[in-house]
Amino acid sequence: MPVNLLSSGVPTSKLPSPASPCAWAAALALACGLGCVHRGASWQREPDSDRLGADSFGIVALGQPRPGRASREVAEQLDALLAKERAAGRSTLVLWLGHDFGPPGSDRFRPGDCPTRSPWLEPGMRELAATLDAHLASGGTIWGLPGPDGWRCGLPELSGSPAIAQPSAAYLIRVDASGHAELASTCTADACSIVAPASGEAPRLELVFIDPSAWIYPELDRPGSPAHAALGELDLLLGALADADPSTPRVLVSSIPIESAGAHGFGAVRARSALRWQPESVRRAIGEGRFLGVVAGLERDVQASRDLSGAIVRSNRSFLPAPLFQVVSGAAGGARPTLPVSRGNSLINELESDHAGFAWLRFDLAGGEQLGEIQVELHARVAGRWQVGSFTVPADPSAVGPLREVPPIQFCLRCDAVRGAADGEVWFDR
Repeated sequence: MPVNLLSSGVPTSKLPSPASPCAWAAALALACGLGCVHRGASWQREPDSDRLGADSFGIVALGQPRPGRASREVAEQLDALLAKERAAGRSTLVLWLGHDFGPPGSDRFRPGDCPTRSPWLEPGMRELAATLDAHLASGGTIWGLPGPDGWRCGLPELSGSPAIAQPSAAYLIRVDASGHAELASTCTADACSIVAPASGEAPRLELVFIDPSAWIYPELDRPGSPAHAALGELDLLLGALADADPSTPRVLVSSIPIESAGAHGFGAVRARSALRWQPESVRRAIGEGRFLGVVAGLERDVQASRDLSGAIVRSNRSFLPAPLFQVVSGAAGGARPTLPVSRGNSLINELESDHAGFAWLRFDLAGGEQLGEIQVELHARVAGRWQVGSFTVPADPSAVGPLREVPPIQFCLRCDAVRGAADGEVWFDR
C-alpha cells in the first residue's frame, strides 16, 4: 500500500531532494521494497540441473523481451544452458510468447509506443537474437505467438529477427521421443484439420498454440483484422481437437495466462488473466480437462503453479476434473514489481519472482513409451546472480473425485480462514 513518508517517522531532512540525483534511486528502492516478489522454498543459486538423463527433452519459454540489459543477461544465461543441453545430447524447443513494445514500468500502451525500427537491432535484443540464431543453427526450433503488442503494432518481418515459426494464428505441434517437433494441424478460414504423424511414431507430447489477445483486449478485435481472424482459428482448432485422440498429453501455449498472481490477475490493477475472461471455447476445453498444463506470457514476471484448480474456484466458481499446472514466463526483458495490493488475489503460486528471467520445462522419457514426469524450472536473476526454483509434476495426473474440499475463497487469501479474512492472522507462503 502507498507509504506517506511525511507521517512515517522519517525526518524530512533525511529525504533526498526531488532535484537531487539520488531522488529517483531512493524512490525506486522504496517501491521495490514494497512490491518486489521472490517467493518459493526451492529457490537456490545456480543448482545442478542435470538430474534428468539423456532420455529427456526440454522446452524454454521466453516472453516480453525488450531492448536493454535484462534481455542481454537473459541471452547470456540461455546461451550457456542451451550449450549444456546440446553437450548432454538433449533436444530443446524454444517457445516465443510475444514482444514487449510498451513503455518501461507501465502497462498503458499508446499508439506511439510501436517501434519505428526493428527492436532486434537494439542492444540486448541483438544478443538474444544471436543466441536464438545459434540454437537454430544447431538444429533447434522456435515456435511463437505475436502476443497483444505484436497485434497492436502489426509489424512485418523485422530486420535481425531469428526465424520464429508461426504457421498459423492457432496451430498444433507434436513432439516425439527425440524432441523433434512437427506441425500437426492445417487451418483455413472455415475449418481446422489434424494430420496424422508423418513418421508413424506415436508422439510423446502435443503443444496447442492459441492467441486470445483480441478477445482479452477488445480494441484489437476490429473486423477484418488479423487479430480478429485469429479468434476464429482458435475456436476451429479447439473444436477439431475435441474430436482428436486424447491419449497424448497436451499442453496449452497461450500469450495470456489462464490465471495470474501478477498485475493482470483476478482482482489486480490490470485484471485480464482469469478463466472467466477467456473465449468460450477455451473455457470449455479447460473445464473438460483436455490439457495437462499451460505455458503463457503477458506478465512481466515468472510464475509457476502446480495446480490452477483453487484459483479457478476463486475466480470462476467452477471445478476442474484434474490438476492443471501453469508456467508464466514474461520477464525476458526485465520485470515490473507490483505492489501487493495491486496483484491478483485468486492464485497462490509455488514459485514466482519479479526479476528478469525465463522458464524451462524438462520432460522425462525414462518411463518408456509415455512421459514420466515434468520438471518445471524458473530462472531469475536476483541481486546480480542467477537463481533457479523448481518442482516436478506428473505427466498423467490423477483425476479428482466428485467430492472435494473447497479451497478458501475469501478475498484475503493469506489470512486465517477460521477466524475470518478481516481479523485473522496473516501468513505468507515463503
